[in-house]
Amino acid sequence: MKRMLLSISFLLFTLIAISQAPQKMSFQSVVRNGSGALIVNQNVGLRISILQGSSAGSIVYSENHTVSTNANGLATLQIGGGSIVSGNFSAIDWSLGQYYIKTEVDPTGGTNYTISGTTQLLSVAYALYAANSGTPGVKGDSGVSVRSSMVVGDSLYITLSTGQIINAGNVRGIQGVQGTTGTTGAQGPQGLQGIQGIKGDKGDTGMQGTTGLTGAQGIQGVQGVKGDSGISVRSTKVNGDSLFVTLSNGQTMNVGNVRGLTGAQGQQGISITNAAVSKDSLKVTLSNSNIINAGYVKGNKGDSGVSIRTTIVTGDSLYLTLNTGQVINAGNVRGLTGAAGQNALGTPNDGGVVKNIFGVGSGNSSPKFVVPAGKVWKINYFGYNIADFAIGNDSNNLVKFYSNAIDNSLPFDLWLSSNDIIQNVSLNKYGLIITEYPENQIKIKTFFGAIPYNGSDVILTVPNGKTWKLNQYFISPPTYSSNSPILFGNNLSNLVQYLPSSMYSSVGSSQLFVNSNNIIAIHNNQNGTNCNCSINYFLIFTEY
Repeated sequence: MKRMLLSISFLLFTLIAISQAPQKMSFQSVVRNGSGALIVNQNVGLRISILQGSSAGSIVYSENHTVSTNANGLATLQIGGGSIVSGNFSAIDWSLGQYYIKTEVDPTGGTNYTISGTTQLLSVAYALYAANSGTPGVKGDSGVSVRSSMVVGDSLYITLSTGQIINAGNVRGIQGVQGTTGTTGAQGPQGLQGIQGIKGDKGDTGMQGTTGLTGAQGIQGVQGVKGDSGISVRSTKVNGDSLFVTLSNGQTMNVGNVRGLTGAQGQQGISITNAAVSKDSLKVTLSNSNIINAGYVKGNKGDSGVSIRTTIVTGDSLYLTLNTGQVINAGNVRGLTGAAGQNALGTPNDGGVVKNIFGVGSGNSSPKFVVPAGKVWKINYFGYNIADFAIGNDSNNLVKFYSNAIDNSLPFDLWLSSNDIIQNVSLNKYGLIITEYPENQIKIKTFFGAIPYNGSDVILTVPNGKTWKLNQYFISPPTYSSNSPILFGNNLSNLVQYLPSSMYSSVGSSQLFVNSNNIIAIHNNQNGTNCNCSINYFLIFTEY
């Protein structure tokens, strides 16, 4: 698209003495074609767009005009009075930053716009802004406005509302090379003197117009007769409420007020008093005490790191097997053996509370004990025979277990989690020593059940971000050939059998650690103890 060769002579806001500001702006421009020649006495098509933020910003309003230029190539229109393409001119909020005017021209008068240009609005559209900005201030003194403009020879003459005429300087390009003198034409007849027009009423002072786009270099004109040097505007300056214009002859004129009185103080806005990150979100506290969740501030998940697949203690050393297959000696995990202590019952110093339970069983309907909600039990000792007890998390699905220890007592601590059940199933006397902890101090996971021969596997998955330690396990029947029903790994198609030294016991303890998203499976596809039978099981984990 060709660059627009037009100069914006002035841009002002029209104010009418009524209670509401008009939603229109007067706009004039001198229009040239792609060769730099003035387009005079001809219809041209114009599309005016208001851009927000920058010269390439979004269009908040656009409209089309078809206007006629005068003998000096000057086109006049009112922005807000054309054929609307998009937007609502009266809804523009002039307080929201910078605005730009984009002008597109079709020199043939149609809508095939081949010439364009964009310029910033350097002065806010005060009348339109005041219409949407709340209570207006006191009206300021009338300023000086531009009443008309005219190009004579090489100069632009501006007539002010005070009646003063100012030569604003040359509007044509640099003097070209002397052309060939043309043939002198015949003297035309003297025209009649026109009738003096009636002087119009003084209009309201208009706002300062924005600076027009710089036009392209004009084509070389014919050398004209040198005229007398005119007076031009050298500089302008706003001092206080007044506009001072310095002319080329050194004279400085005060052309009038350009600012009104200061309006009333607006209401106090809302500000941010505090901001803090809570978990993944940014919480913003405002001056009106409202708290806003501004959204997530956590970054994207990083690449997967190296995890620990298994751990084992050999001698005094801890060996770690990583998911890359590498085995690392993490160092000694046992210190020197301390002096033998004394056994004592009472409240331990690790936050637990000791409970002693004694009684006589009454068979399958004998008393059962339920771990209180929010608590964890560590069963330290069975006072009689552990075969007299069953545990689980459902009264209809309890697992009876026993040990091959000499005294039928557990050689390790047995953990139960919140709401788990331990029930006496015999007629014998019994005694239990229990330490009770808050559930938020020790996180215990218990799993109970039975699997028929060749039944579906039970699959347990470690939650993301957690680690499980297998504390105790129970398998019945106790003899399970040479294969373990307990498998673990990080993929269902690549599970490894777990074979501790006490696998042939029905119940045992473990030091198996499994990491986040690892898998533990329990299956029954062996002919154990010479029968095709189901297995009963329980697995007890500590979660970290």
